[in-house]
Amino acid sequence: MPQIELAIRPRAAGRLDTAAWFIPGASPQQWIEEIASWRTDQRSLRIIAIREQDSLLLAGALAIPSDSDCRPSGRCVAYGRLGENLYLPTDAELRPAVPLADVAGLFAEDYLYVWTPGRGLTAAGPLEVFSLGALVRPPAPTGDAWESAVPGVGFPSMIVAILPHQTPTADGLLDDARDGIGDHGDDLARLPKSPDESLLGASGAAIGAALSAAAKALRGMTGLVRPAGSERHSGDQTPARSGAGSRGTGGALDRWLTQLRKSLQAARNKEVARLLGLLENDPDQGLKYALPIDGSGGAHRGRSLPGARLGMHNTDFSLGRMRGGGAADVWDLPFDYQQQLIAKYRELAAREARLGRYRRAAYIYAELLGDYNAAASTLEQGRCFREAAVLYRDRLKNDQAAAECLERGELWAEAIDAYRALEQHEKVGDLFRHIQQNDAASDAYHAAADAHLLLDQRLEAARIYDEKLREPDRAIATLDGGWPAGLQAKTCVQAALALRGRLGRHDSARERITELARCARQLARHAEVAGLLADVFERYADRGVRGYAAEVSSQIIANRLRLAPLAEVDSLLATLARLVPGDPLLPRDGRQYVQNRKQYRPAPLARQAIVTPTTAGRIERVHQFELGLGDVWKAAAVIGDSIFVAGIDHGLVFARCDGRGNVERRTDAWLERPLPMDTELVMLGEKSPIHLLPIGAGPLPMKEVFAGCDAAPSDCVWAGTPKGHGVVWGAAVGSLGQIWSIEGRNEPDAVLVCVNGEGAVVATRSLRLPSGVDWQDVSIPVPIHATSLRVFVGVGNSLIYLQGDEARTLERFERRIVGLAGGGPYASPNIAVSLDAGAAVVRPGFGGSVVLCAESLRSPKLLISQGGFLVAADDQRIEAYQLNNRAKGAGRVALRGATVHDAGRPIAVLPGRQTDEFVVVTGAGSVSVYRLLI
Repeated sequence: MPQIELAIRPRAAGRLDTAAWFIPGASPQQWIEEIASWRTDQRSLRIIAIREQDSLLLAGALAIPSDSDCRPSGRCVAYGRLGENLYLPTDAELRPAVPLADVAGLFAEDYLYVWTPGRGLTAAGPLEVFSLGALVRPPAPTGDAWESAVPGVGFPSMIVAILPHQTPTADGLLDDARDGIGDHGDDLARLPKSPDESLLGASGAAIGAALSAAAKALRGMTGLVRPAGSERHSGDQTPARSGAGSRGTGGALDRWLTQLRKSLQAARNKEVARLLGLLENDPDQGLKYALPIDGSGGAHRGRSLPGARLGMHNTDFSLGRMRGGGAADVWDLPFDYQQQLIAKYRELAAREARLGRYRRAAYIYAELLGDYNAAASTLEQGRCFREAAVLYRDRLKNDQAAAECLERGELWAEAIDAYRALEQHEKVGDLFRHIQQNDAASDAYHAAADAHLLLDQRLEAARIYDEKLREPDRAIATLDGGWPAGLQAKTCVQAALALRGRLGRHDSARERITELARCARQLARHAEVAGLLADVFERYADRGVRGYAAEVSSQIIANRLRLAPLAEVDSLLATLARLVPGDPLLPRDGRQYVQNRKQYRPAPLARQAIVTPTTAGRIERVHQFELGLGDVWKAAAVIGDSIFVAGIDHGLVFARCDGRGNVERRTDAWLERPLPMDTELVMLGEKSPIHLLPIGAGPLPMKEVFAGCDAAPSDCVWAGTPKGHGVVWGAAVGSLGQIWSIEGRNEPDAVLVCVNGEGAVVATRSLRLPSGVDWQDVSIPVPIHATSLRVFVGVGNSLIYLQGDEARTLERFERRIVGLAGGGPYASPNIAVSLDAGAAVVRPGFGGSVVLCAESLRSPKLLISQGGFLVAADDQRIEAYQLNNRAKGAGRVALRGATVHDAGRPIAVLPGRQTDEFVVVTGAGSVSVYRLLI
């Protein structure tokens, strides 16, 4: 019987009618997500799985709908049908051509056939054609009770590390960093002169040699040449007088040396001009002669003989060369040349990074600019993780960043050693578990739990016992031990009950509730225990336990209410309202009860705020509470519904509080990093992690400052300095969440750095100020505010803005600028300027304006609220202004309310929960919530 070898080819003309759709993807979940968006009868849909050629791996599926009205996504391929059971792409045909009447005779009737380009012909029998329900149908029960399974002993099955036979050195690992830079030429003097260089200039080598010889000769002459009249008898005690010979000889030498110095400086300037031209025309060759502008002269040992030539040097990025050790010939370049070299070096570094030559970019950052932050970030982007980690550890003294870098590079053994040195035992355990060394992981987790228990951080210890070690009994015991005397007593109770609920231990939860009720009576903590049981009523999974918690809490409230002081009555009634959420009359009855109690037990007089009379409104203090620890607080920020405050008390301290006065403190997060008490802090961010930047003191490692729990895992908060930052003197958050910071204390060294949320350096630029602006007058921290288009900086009494490479003065004030504030990303473009006396509202752009306000306040803290108000506060007075941003009245500022206070020097004015509320936080730890009534 003759055989025909069939294939498919593109159709010569026309297309087949669409009868099915090929869905690419190896996962049935992808097929289901695609089909779910089709408007077709999914119950009648037929599906054929298509595998890769000569493989069991899935390549996709052919979906055959019962109608042609479905509209799949663009990733699907249309298939047509030949005969009754052959499917192929609508733009394909059989080769050789087969009459349609003969197609049925070539294929079996009880099979469906799918011809897929590159995968051949798939034949699907009746049992291989699925419905959509078959893809999501649960498997048949087997009788195995997997909830009773016990983990067995696991053995490592992965390669932990591949180590070389001979351990390479750091210089050897980076030996290919040159990558062709300066392969030809060995003398800068042989290159063409710059256009403005004089052809009659003296040779730099000759000048350097002459100056060196003159220095040697002068040292010899000081012992041989005596001025006329200096001879005297040994017994003559009368001092000799210098004659004309002394003046003539010394003056000639001075004039000669002065002239030589001028000639040497001129020759050096010409050499730098040649270097700039070479960097412009042949960057690879120019980098070979590049002059470092890193200010690291102290890394060298002594001075070499002065010269006027830039010699060729190795452009490899070498960690060994950064240790210094050689003599240096330090050149005193004019400021303009320095700035030109810095700008050119940064431009070339960005160019190398864009071309993927990350080591060459790191060479420029590290060895020419001394910018080790940018060098480490660039090496990390180029996946040179080991080298980047060495920079983080040895040059930037950031061991945390070094460990994280090694982990990202999957250098497991080195990362484990780095985290162990940081005493981050939980992270060590995670890495050991990742490389399937379970016994070592268990030891590390136990060490982590022990460390947390030593600091009375029971929430963290219990989390490790439960999640990492799978020891829930020990986790529950650890949490129960935190009540009532632990630092996290309340959250320990909540977490322990939540864990019992997750494990289904409802009888144990009832017993714990009974124990808490007993503690309420014995320790006189009725309101606190009643509130905890109300939490159980609202959150616990089991209905019986919820009802029991509500019953016990109601009994505590009923027994205590008659005897409780009025301050406690409010809390008890609020808890009672939570237990009966459907009773609308209960809050009214509670208020009436409190009013009746006041008639018989009058409360002490409360201190009232003195309100300045206005015709438009007033400021009312809603609530006030204290953080404690005294006058140690430095910075504050709002994240969600919580206020976070940071301070320095022989080390960094942290506080978290809500608007109702519930305060949680942390004093042991950075015990290894003591800071001077006068160090200023900048706190930024709208979510965890909080960006905490100490001014002028170097970065802080990221650490968990507040732990979450099973009931509220989002309560976990981290804080620290983001990667990519060095010694910061001012910082602000951009509209996209990036951090803009100013690094470098003086203008020649000042750099504006932009770091994204992942810690990568996005951009750097030298901060060259406009004419007439003196960097020495700047306030610390440097006032800075970032918008989507510009970065504003206050220097002295000048408000400047930076846009691209342009820096211009926007406004000059009579007083010095001490702070800047702005609205949110979608707010009006107003900039609030805090002056050492008064404030101003600046509206930049076309038709902009400047309005002075709050002139009686001294260095006020400012806030532009979401409600369109400007709030200004100093250590005695608070004023609120309404900003008119409509076109007709743009630039107008109206006073809407004012009040006085005695809470101390404010460190921040923060937005409240409502648009008409704001919060004033002072250095003494007072937190006051105010409302503007209009």
